[in-house]
Amino acid sequence: MVANLGYSNVKAQASTTPPYIFATCICVAVGYISDRTQSRYLCLMGSYTLGLIGIIILWITVHYPHLSGVSYFAIFLAAAGYSAQAPIVGAWTSSNILNPSKRAAAIGLLTLFGSVGGGSIGSNIYISSEAPTYPLGFSLSVGATVLGAMIPATIHWYLMHKENSRRDDMQIDSTNVEALYSADELSEMGEESPLFRFIL
Repeated sequence: MVANLGYSNVKAQASTTPPYIFATCICVAVGYISDRTQSRYLCLMGSYTLGLIGIIILWITVHYPHLSGVSYFAIFLAAAGYSAQAPIVGAWTSSNILNPSKRAAAIGLLTLFGSVGGGSIGSNIYISSEAPTYPLGFSLSVGATVLGAMIPATIHWYLMHKENSRRDDMQIDSTNVEALYSADELSEMGEESPLFRFIL
């Protein structure tokens, strides 16, 4: 993308550094806010939205070579948004799956899908013959963000919120639960424990 803005190879390589430095700062900041507030969904959607805005701006401005500055700014947004979402997805999954074996399997699957979708597929949909507008690459990026990330995350949040509300409505007395089950039994129940609440 940076090379297509008209920079020489050396300058293009050098110009890719600032967006990644910015992305690293945003990634750390969003991770800190997500952990501090325990609002994984909102931080995740904020990251997706930032990346989506960057991709859409870039998709539009690549048609206008005189707007290379705006395109470069959009690269900052896209890199930051898409970089910041990955740690939140991992943290959200880890905090809501208490069983170590299930958690390890879930993290492994997330890593697999992320590598296939983000690394393998994502790096090959921007076909050089379609440069510099990349209609296929941009349309798939936008579609994957909305249909493959934002909507599933929203459904995931809704189902966990609904389950938390159901458990709250049961008005379970923690003393009675602890009398019925031992600490080991409650631990083995993991997220199925009536005392457990999903982190949203």
